[in-house]
Amino acid sequence: MKKSIILFLLLLFNSPLFSQSNLEPTNDLENSYQGVLKDYYNNIFPLLFEGLSSKPLARFTSMPSFSYENTLSVEKDILGNYKMIYHRCSESYWYAERKNKVKIIKESININPEFAGIIETLFKKAVNKSVKPENELLGLDGEFYYFTIVNKNDTLTTGTCWSPNKDSRTGKLVEIGDSLIDLTIGKSEDFKKTELKIKELINKFD
Repeated sequence: MKKSIILFLLLLFNSPLFSQSNLEPTNDLENSYQGVLKDYYNNIFPLLFEGLSSKPLARFTSMPSFSYENTLSVEKDILGNYKMIYHRCSESYWYAERKNKVKIIKESININPEFAGIIETLFKKAVNKSVKPENELLGLDGEFYYFTIVNKNDTLTTGTCWSPNKDSRTGKLVEIGDSLIDLTIGKSEDFKKTELKIKELINKFD
């Protein structure tokens, strides 16, 4: 109970702002927070991203309030193969009493270049349309999502949202991110359905 109250207060005063139609720009993840949250993010991102490309085609990172942190990276390896690589913590890093005991569980799958290409296109369109919301709403419980791309300057750019409405553009973007995870871990094999949803959402971000 005490931990829940502390988390509630931290998120109340430090959380990213809520946006429905567009992501919010958050370019420097590790320097976007202060205090306890800064320590948390300074440790969780390097842990999650260890072994992943520093220049992913697209990356989807989920930070739940009460479950394990995870990330899905779309990459092209040195052999020219396209992959979706999934990393998740063995338990919630935030709540872990012995954080040095938290392990990263890894899974990956090869994908065709065309599928990788439309994922990259969608993420770039969504991130490039990131804006500061006019009406600022604070997130409490729920899940924080980060979408990362490589921009024209060959550096990483990230857009974020907090538990968006499932029918909003960002809500559908999160749904696609979750679908990509399901494909990677073998929970789903319906690539065609996901491909159609990606193409449909690309048009909505035009």
